[in-house]
Amino acid sequence: MARRAGVAVLAAALLPTLSAAAALPNLRAVSSHDRHVVALFALGDLAPGEIAVASDPRTGPDGAFRPANVKLREWMAPRQLQSGFARWRTRNTLRPGVYYVEVSGLVTQTDCKPGIHPCREDWSGMRRVIVQP
Repeated sequence: MARRAGVAVLAAALLPTLSAAAALPNLRAVSSHDRHVVALFALGDLAPGEIAVASDPRTGPDGAFRPANVKLREWMAPRQLQSGFARWRTRNTLRPGVYYVEVSGLVTQTDCKPGIHPCREDWSGMRRVIVQP
C-alpha cells in the first residue's frame, strides 16, 4: 500500500513537468496589424520554425494545418523579448477575414541540422485571428 502511494506521489510530482514539456511551442497570442499577423510565443529549447496561417482550423496527424487550407507559411527569425517570449510579424499580408494561426519549433539534435537534415517539427496549439481591411 505504501509503495502505491509513493508511486502516485512521484507521478503527481512529474505530471506538471511532463505536461509543460509537451506544451512547447506555446502560442500565447496573435493579432493583426496592417494585414500582417503578429504572434507572441514561447519556444523553450526549440529552434524557431514556421508560422502557418490557415482558413480552416483542422490539422493533420502531425498537428500542422492541412496543406489545402494554408494561406500563408513563412520561416521565422523571431525577436526574443525580455519576458522570455518571442515575437514575429509576418512579412506577407493576408486578405481581410478570419484565420487560424500556429507556430512551430524545431527539435534540434546532434544528427539534425536545420536546412541540411530534417528536424522534427512540433506545432503549437492554434489561435484565431481576424484580419481587418
